[in-house]
Amino acid sequence: MGLASQTRGVTFVNVTAVVLLLLPSAVYDRVTTGFGHGFGSGTNMISAGRIEYLWLPLLPDVPRSPIYGHGLGSMLWSDPMRTGAGITILAAGHPHNAYLQALLDMGAAGLILVCAYFVHAWKGLRALSVDPALSPTLRGFYLGAAAGLVALSISYLTDSSLLPRAEQTFLWLAIGMMYGQRASARVKEPGPGR
Repeated sequence: MGLASQTRGVTFVNVTAVVLLLLPSAVYDRVTTGFGHGFGSGTNMISAGRIEYLWLPLLPDVPRSPIYGHGLGSMLWSDPMRTGAGITILAAGHPHNAYLQALLDMGAAGLILVCAYFVHAWKGLRALSVDPALSPTLRGFYLGAAAGLVALSISYLTDSSLLPRAEQTFLWLAIGMMYGQRASARVKEPGPGR
């Protein structure tokens, strides 16, 4: 490691330490929320009550139709929502967990198919991100889309839906471009007998 690289590393560590020392206490309070003991701590504090008041009450509905689910938007007519909305379960329009929503709406078969499609799309985006026939800009675009798909898959644990929504517009645009790029590459390749 060169002297310039070491100097940059030491400078970065020192600047980071100073910034951390100067942060207001409100930042530290927010970062440590839910990790203490007593009032205002625990998993429900971290999850904003989703575990105890949303996810756990909905789980008994899954075994009623585990293979093909209850239909889109099924949380709204689930037993917990019909019998205790706002009392035993949070009054919400969706379960704030895309995987639980897919399991309730489409069952295990639908969840597996949708997740398999996202894996297929991720592999396609990754393949295009290293394709030497594409410009560096397009390779970077596809690499960013693959990273975005992974990030969305993680964020789906606490919100959104596996079905297309407005916040996924960039992802669906990239997937559409992926299919267009593949089709264009096939047209350019000379086939047998041409």
